[in-house]
Amino acid sequence: MRLKLALLISVLILALAACGGKTGNGLVYAGPTEKTLHKGDTLPGTDIKVLNLSKDGADLEIGGQEAHKLEGDSVDWDGKPADGVEMSLHQRVVWVSNDALHLAGTVSITILGASPTPEKWDKKFPIEYSMPVAYLVKKGDRVPGTTISYKGKTEKGAELSGVEGYPYRKAADSISWSGKLKGNTYLKLNLRVGFYDGGHLQVLGLAKIGIQP
Repeated sequence: MRLKLALLISVLILALAACGGKTGNGLVYAGPTEKTLHKGDTLPGTDIKVLNLSKDGADLEIGGQEAHKLEGDSVDWDGKPADGVEMSLHQRVVWVSNDALHLAGTVSITILGASPTPEKWDKKFPIEYSMPVAYLVKKGDRVPGTTISYKGKTEKGAELSGVEGYPYRKAADSISWSGKLKGNTYLKLNLRVGFYDGGHLQVLGLAKIGIQP
């Protein structure tokens, strides 16, 4: 039963997963997520707290009310974990034991008024989520959430600005960036070049968001 449930939830995650990018409401990062919580833990960025765990299910506090959750049940949350940041979590209980609660689903984080500034990611944040991203960047435009711009195709490869050192990348080469999106929100990007031509650069990889409430 547990294996079938885990497979079902995995399929739902893949079906619902999305990539980051800009919208009219801000900078959006969305994709699959999973968390393992223990008694007394709070789901990062939310008011959901684990009160008790047993083989019979998990007792949670959600919005000040107690909720008993079994394997397969939903654990959702929508709110603002920090000023100018909106988050939506849609998860399911994959399994629960006397020691741990394992959740899996999707997360969407919207950063309003983002103004990317390069900066080292050198600390651990109380709220951290990682998700896949994919972008098709027009010549002259920036990779969303960064100060990296695509200048165009050259004999040496795709020419970038806003990167340290050598500015050229060929297909499958890496592009890394870390910095502050706003006062309380940080981004670390690890990307690979998919393809590039005279007008566009495709990159894909992993984004990590760190939030300090």
